[in-house]
Amino acid sequence: MRHIFLLLLYIILSNRITKAADTQEGDSLAKQQHESCMRHIAALNLSNHTYNVIVELGCSTAKMSHKLAQKYPEKLYIAIDSDAKAIAQATERCKDQPNIICINDTMQLYNLQAYNLPPADITTCYHLLHWIEQKELPTVFFNIAKNLAPHGIIDISTPTKQEQCAITRATQDTLLFKQEWSQYSLPFLTHATKAQENISYISIEELTKLATNAHLQVLLCEKRQESYLFKSQEEFKSFLHSCLKHYGLEHCMGRGIQLKFIKDIAKRYCKNYNQSEDQKLIEYSFSSLHLTGQKIES
Repeated sequence: MRHIFLLLLYIILSNRITKAADTQEGDSLAKQQHESCMRHIAALNLSNHTYNVIVELGCSTAKMSHKLAQKYPEKLYIAIDSDAKAIAQATERCKDQPNIICINDTMQLYNLQAYNLPPADITTCYHLLHWIEQKELPTVFFNIAKNLAPHGIIDISTPTKQEQCAITRATQDTLLFKQEWSQYSLPFLTHATKAQENISYISIEELTKLATNAHLQVLLCEKRQESYLFKSQEEFKSFLHSCLKHYGLEHCMGRGIQLKFIKDIAKRYCKNYNQSEDQKLIEYSFSSLHLTGQKIES
């Protein structure tokens, strides 16, 4: 029976590691996702003078928009997130940056014209689509297209459904091979199952169809391998904790026990993938879908 629980846990967690980042500034997952976003947007060449209005969907605390606004002060940045707490933090972060506007709204309903704002030359959406119900995705894409300027660009990155996840394997092995953790297998699985209910993944074909149905010309749509690099064990353990708490870890064990559990998972991860616990960089790799599209002028 225990092996059945662990198999189910493996299936659930494999598809959930790339949870959208918290609003906490010290969150290692948030830091890694921010750096990933910066790599994506760097490829868009924002120095191009035709890109004057940049919209960031799912901006969280607007760390990316804030950094870009400082680098390109002649452009207007519009940071949008449905989380009121995140937008409050974003507004505080950007209060001295006059070329950023922070808006509390949803991807399905935001309307730049209603805020007396110009249409977007570029709209980015990173690490977010898998948190939108699949039935809502056509509405999201049509709304993005509606808020784009003629020939405007959309740039999207979303995690794939992972068939094998290194962190899942490390968690599974820790529960399986260390007797002290076996009692947590069932409650952890129960909470992880509940957390999984609201997540959805799409294929590269579905992503392409969503864009074309919204009258966007697909310039690029491909599967990519990405990596997060952690500079210390503490940073990596913070990342693990950020991931696993979204599976209900705090409901299964106390804070002190959680930290010991995370430490054991980190050790198992390094052992499984031949990474020394004291090496300078610890790497975690995952796959994602990336789409760049352009609005077809009607």
